[in-house]
Amino acid sequence: MNEQKEKLKDREIKYLDFLLADFNALKSEIARRSNLQRVVLALYGGAFASIFYKIRNEESSSISIDILWIVAFLTLLFYFREHLEIKRLSTLIKDRIALPASELLNVEQHSILTSETNPSVEGIDKITRPYNNIFLWIGFFFLPILISIKFINMHWIYLLIIDTNVYQLIGMVSACATIFMLKKHAWPLFQISPD
Repeated sequence: MNEQKEKLKDREIKYLDFLLADFNALKSEIARRSNLQRVVLALYGGAFASIFYKIRNEESSSISIDILWIVAFLTLLFYFREHLEIKRLSTLIKDRIALPASELLNVEQHSILTSETNPSVEGIDKITRPYNNIFLWIGFFFLPILISIKFINMHWIYLLIIDTNVYQLIGMVSACATIFMLKKHAWPLFQISPD
């Protein structure tokens, strides 16, 4: 009987080791995806600054505005995709690692792996989530709109008479898609989203 208890304990320890290895792998993947979000946001900032510089110095064409909206859309799409994947990985940690580990250790789930089982701090979330939404709206809607308006004010005759092409259509579709994504994932500004 004692041998059976020791074997069970050995099995539990091995199982916990596997859970811990899985936890470390998932946390590494979350960190990697979070860093990718930062890199893509930095690249978007660089593209935005470059286009702003060209428009300010009157060295740009209407394709610059189209490219700005396309880059804004693709960056936002990537940002939200990674955000949803990070949430999925966090759920895996909570449901498939913390739950069995808490049962083996005979403790409550929220007391183990607290970064994933109890990740929100209510007072902070009420502040940071609206700030995130405001950042997204400013960075991906209001700044591109201001740059677009500045360009249109500088080149409105050229745009009306000469330069109607497929790039403008793609730029307009990208602008609409960006607005749609912001409305879906970052609206209203001051409400905590359920995700």
